[in-house]
Amino acid sequence: MHSPAESEALAARARGRCVQHVIQGLTLLAETVLTKAQDRLQEPADRSTQMLRADLVRHLTVARLRFVRRLGEALNRALDGGAGTVYGKALPIPDKSGLSAPLTLVEDDTVERDLVAARLAMAMSDQNHWEFNDLRARLMTLEGTRDLDPRDILQSSVQARMVTETWFAEGFTLDQWRDLQYV
Repeated sequence: MHSPAESEALAARARGRCVQHVIQGLTLLAETVLTKAQDRLQEPADRSTQMLRADLVRHLTVARLRFVRRLGEALNRALDGGAGTVYGKALPIPDKSGLSAPLTLVEDDTVERDLVAARLAMAMSDQNHWEFNDLRARLMTLEGTRDLDPRDILQSSVQARMVTETWFAEGFTLDQWRDLQYV
């Protein structure tokens, strides 16, 4: 049996290897997205869709490597926080009365972006369900927790949010995302 310190170090190494594996695949992913976007230019579509696709290909040609670098840096920053690294804003956790943060109105664009991130997270989860559950069980054992933090860097929802935030930060649009989401 490992000491608590050894267990924490082993869990941190496992997180690090998983994140590095994701980062290593980003360049290939960006090249594949560019190729698929170029292929979409050949598909019949109305004029506005064709212009959207042409703009997307131009933007991807210029910004895809910057997107990869920026996303890799964000993943590494989140990972550098140590074991149990979390990303993003703290989730509202209800107090004993069952109330969480006060409700506020949000922009439609914010809701749309959240939906895009949620759909991507579901697609990611569908692809790696078995592997993630195995890793989660091992990390929970090592760390002596009941589950991973919902904001843990290994959660597909966290990684999906990082991808979408980086996408929009690089100047890509929601319409461009929608055009490419199924390629």
